Amino acid sequence: MESKDNVFKWKHYEAVAEMMKERGLNISHTTIMRWVHEFGPEIVKRIRPYLKPTNDSYRVDQSQR
Repeated sequence: MESKDNVFKWKHYEAVAEMMKERGLNISHTTIMRWVHEFGPEIVKRIRPYLKPTNDSYRVDQSQR
């Protein structure tokens, strides 16, 4: 698992900035990165109670071949 400091390392916020610009908002990609760092933990804390528990196991239906 990645350390808390490296969670957002190498992420590309330029695409998000371009998407915001298409909608009429001129926002720097560094501003979006700062929002993620500041508000991300709070968002996770608030939505965690509503998430259903999952595991890494899954099944594939072989009959579709």
